[in-house]
This record gives sequence, structure tokens and C-alpha cells, in this order.
Amino acid sequence: MTFTFSSDGSLSAMVDASGDTLKAQTYVPGAGQMACPAGDTCTAWVSSASGRELVLVMDLAGQLVEVFDPASGSSPVNAVSFAYSDSTCNWTGRRRTCAR
Repeated sequence: MTFTFSSDGSLSAMVDASGDTLKAQTYVPGAGQMACPAGDTCTAWVSSASGRELVLVMDLAGQLVEVFDPASGSSPVNAVSFAYSDSTCNWTGRRRTCAR
């Protein structure tokens, strides 16, 4: 497996021994696909072998908050959400505010 990193140190691609690639790119939703939630950053990981993609949603704190399959529609059924807790943090919906 070969890993490629961007100049900021983030993972940008993975290539297996067969030459199949998973590549990160900015998520641009197509017709009928879910938009990136406001304030979040969405990165699509696209497979060269299948052309399919998974979208990783990161919040303002840089934490993974959701992964979804954009091919499953504007309200994806193939999705998972993540939550984080800390005794100094308060939650409002999916957003967290922490005391510093």
C-alpha cells in the first residue's frame, strides 16, 4: 500500500498493489445528493476501481462527525454519525462548545 500526503500533511491518496486508488477530493454533490452541512468540511474519497465514493464530514474543530454514501440520496440511508463527549463541553445538535 502506498500513501500520498498533501503539503499540509493530510492524507490525499492510497494505492494498493493492484494499482487501485482511493483519492481525496472536495465533495461536490450531484443532483439528488446530500449537500455538505453548513459550516462543515466534506471530503469525498473516490475509488478508481468502482468509481464509488464515501464522504467524510469534519466539523469546525476538525473532528469526524459523519460518513455517508452520496449515491444513497439527499437523505442518505447509508450514513453514520459520530459524537464526542467531554465534561467541559456542551452540545447543541451536532455542534460542540468547549470551555478553554
